[in-house]
Amino acid sequence: MMHQVVALSYRARREIVAQMAPHYREASLARKIMMLDSLVEMTGYARKYAIGLLNQETQGRLTIRRPRQPRYGSEVQQA
Repeated sequence: MMHQVVALSYRARREIVAQMAPHYREASLARKIMMLDSLVEMTGYARKYAIGLLNQETQGRLTIRRPRQPRYGSEVQQA
């Protein structure tokens, strides 16, 4: 049975995971299965990936940070 997944931003998916993770870690096995099913349906994540996200401690950072330096100087960027 295929469900249509609503396109969520990266931040929205991570916020859902951050809200569910503490409850998931404390839940019984039956409750974990239900929570995992709903997370997979909401986000479109694969089950194993979702399990990994729910079991890891949150880093507190919801954005992707890339330590790249600008390729061109400010003179070229202003052009």
